[in-house]
Order: sequence, then C-alpha cells, then structure tokens
Amino acid sequence: MQHLLLQKYAGSMRLSQHAGKQNVVCFDHTASKILTDKWYSECKQNLNDESRCTVVAAAELIHAQIRKMQYDCSHYPDTATFSNVESAKAWVPSLLLTFVETIIRNALKQTAVCHSIVQAACL
Repeated sequence: MQHLLLQKYAGSMRLSQHAGKQNVVCFDHTASKILTDKWYSECKQNLNDESRCTVVAAAELIHAQIRKMQYDCSHYPDTATFSNVESAKAWVPSLLLTFVETIIRNALKQTAVCHSIVQAACL
C-alpha cells in the first residue's frame, strides 16, 4: 500500500514515523501550512514581534550558511588581504553579503564587516 501511495503522489507526499507510530502520512503542502502556521502563532501579530521573528529567522539562515563553509578562524586577515575588495568578498557567504550590502553602501566597509561577523561566528 505504501509503495502505491508513493508512486501516485511521488514528490508531494512523505511517509514517516512519529512518537512510535509508523506510517504517518503527510502531504508537502500540508506540512508547509503546519510549519507556516506554527511560525506565525509563535510570532504574535504585533508588528514589532513579527519583525523580530523575521530578523531572527534571517540571522539563523546566515549563521547556518557560515557554519557550512570552511574557514580558518585562527587569525584575522591583515590589511593587505583587503587591498582587492572583490577577492576579499569572494569567500563571504552570499546571505551575509546580501544582508550587509543592504545596510552598508561602502564596499570596503561591507567586506570588513562580513569578515568580522564570520570571525566572531567561528568562535
């Protein structure tokens, strides 16, 4: 029966176990709705709380991307490393760079802030 369901709903259905119960069936759109509803229920409808939840979610995504990448955090890059801003930006995680570029307009300052955040996140 499981095999037939998976064939018919391939890519839009998940079978799993939960709390010791086997064969828990969940459709992707249902799972997405449950997660979205949970996120909104945790964030009160107050605009400040919802904004804070959005920023925290963005920070968690950026932190996860930093953790995925391999860095040598034993020393901070010297000034010569920043002489070519584009090459210094090359290893910065894309989400972090997007966030910092939105806030800071100067390319050298963007790179310095990104490097500082990565160094601090590595500790």
